[in-house]
Amino acid sequence: MVLNYEEINYERLLQGYRILITGGASGIGRETALLFAKHGATVAIADRDRAAGRRTEAELRDISPASFLVVADLGRLEEVDRVADLVIERFGSLHSLVNNVGVFEPGFLIEQPIEALGRMLDVNVTGTIRMTQRILPAMFENRNGTLVHILSDYCLRGAPGVSLFAATKGAIYSFSRAIAYEYSRYNIRSNCILPGMNIGSHGERYIEHYGETEAEEDFAQFQPLAGRGSTLDVANAALFLASELSRFVNGDQIDITGGAGAKAHKQYRRREEGNWKQFATFLTVPTTEKLQAGGLK
Repeated sequence: MVLNYEEINYERLLQGYRILITGGASGIGRETALLFAKHGATVAIADRDRAAGRRTEAELRDISPASFLVVADLGRLEEVDRVADLVIERFGSLHSLVNNVGVFEPGFLIEQPIEALGRMLDVNVTGTIRMTQRILPAMFENRNGTLVHILSDYCLRGAPGVSLFAATKGAIYSFSRAIAYEYSRYNIRSNCILPGMNIGSHGERYIEHYGETEAEEDFAQFQPLAGRGSTLDVANAALFLASELSRFVNGDQIDITGGAGAKAHKQYRRREEGNWKQFATFLTVPTTEKLQAGGLK
């Protein structure tokens, strides 16, 4: 552990690090893997998407020749164990684990089949906990390590149609805080990143469904900052948490939401009846106009 910030090489923050990133073939995982490699890390990525994984592996090896892909379904415990065994065999010890893999099946609670919860639990909770369980001992030898859990702002902020998904991501949010305390004696830190709903695949699905213009209008209701966040915004936060720049950050979180948590009212406009849209508009009207509209002087 670097105790003097003057010793940090800010251009190679992860020089010599050995890191595993789950769900590393595309999206946030891919962006994080490439950024880590540029900062000197050797990166193993695990993903069930073989084609995307091979493409990302090739990009990684152009930067960090010893980086590699393991193709696996991380919702199956035997596959999680196989990945852990292969990575530990290749790396020996690890400096960081980025738990990025996740499954998202949207739907309202009473309309969702319970099987959807089972699928999300297998990947988002059980697989993530098992991978952490297996990789943690490989950090003990270094007496230093980082766990970065990429979750969702739905952990802390409710929204319609995400109740089961939020439950699974919220479980890992609590898990991270508990293990931050349990393994601090090994100087292992555990932190979360909570991306907003318009980043990565969630945002792409929203735009595909409603169209770019309508989606951008809706996004403006959720956050003070204009526009969308990017996967690189999340990767930069992961770089901070994986490196010694965050050496005194533990059991905490970074929100990448454009300030969504700072807004007093975050109203979804998308309701067929139009009631929510009208209410969202009402919230933006100056107070005097609201009182007059309500018959008050």
